[in-house]
Amino acid sequence: MADIGLQEKITPEKVELPKKDKIAWKLFEVKTEDLLLAENIRPIDPFAVEDLANSISEIGQLQPCIGDVVETESGNLVRVIAGQHRYYAVKQLIEAGEDVLLLIRVANRQLSEEQVLSIQMAENLQNKMKAEEDAKIIHSYWLRCRQLYGDENVSIAFLSRKLGRSSQKISEAIKFVEGLSPKIQELVQKGVLHYSTAVLLAKMDNGSNKGSDYDSEQVRTAVFLISQGYNKEEAKRYLDKRSKEVKAYTEPLFSGEVWKELKKNGYRMAIKDQSSKEGRTASGWFVRMIKTVSLLDDPTKTEFSEAIEKAVGELDISMDDFKNNLQALGVKL
Repeated sequence: MADIGLQEKITPEKVELPKKDKIAWKLFEVKTEDLLLAENIRPIDPFAVEDLANSISEIGQLQPCIGDVVETESGNLVRVIAGQHRYYAVKQLIEAGEDVLLLIRVANRQLSEEQVLSIQMAENLQNKMKAEEDAKIIHSYWLRCRQLYGDENVSIAFLSRKLGRSSQKISEAIKFVEGLSPKIQELVQKGVLHYSTAVLLAKMDNGSNKGSDYDSEQVRTAVFLISQGYNKEEAKRYLDKRSKEVKAYTEPLFSGEVWKELKKNGYRMAIKDQSSKEGRTASGWFVRMIKTVSLLDDPTKTEFSEAIEKAVGELDISMDDFKNNLQALGVKL
């Protein structure tokens, strides 16, 4: 392990634990096989690792990992606390035959679990991530804090103070992970349902005790909201009205009202003339809907139902042409 300033080769035996309380940091270059990994609050994304590996191979590792020194039976070892995607990227390059070391900033002692957790949160939350990725990290932090401090001592307000985030943001993150079905989370990750709209569905039945997406009130409602193109405020108004009516929504995926609206806005041109503004809008609507149903457990139930075939017929095109248009837009059927 080489100190960047002194270019000194350090073995685990040479790393000494400090006698003072103050944490000192030093930059090193190390071999990945000499390291331990701390439990991470963020799942490893293989696509992010691949992108980092390409970047490091081209211009080097610009941002160091963060680590500390831990005592083990075989001596003192460096542990990677934050920056594990960079660790795996460097490891991938080494396995591909490149001669590269990992850049890591190391504390001169073993850090407490609370300090490790705080560093991981600071490292991850400063990155630009999608709302759903942010939610999963916050939820992971929530679970780790409950393990560390006890369930009774960890509240939404506690996390809000710790992270400097609003109580609403913390609450929504926990709802997203714990209150929504995996299928709803997938719809958000695929970009067909907005995160803030999805969180509104958390109070509904998520179908966890049922065998199909179609038995989930959350999924059925999400498909309707997507079909209508509702934003968060529109979705909230609809759900509030529905809640007051105290009855389940049973309108089919492609209702008469939806098609009446499509035709009123000139959607008859949509598939035939994609160069027009109306055509692009309608095509996007079809793409969003087909992407939605393709993510369900059994897409054949709705993908090309009688209602869809009838609607496509109203557009005066064949089903084959309709499928070809969708595939040209990147929708896998």
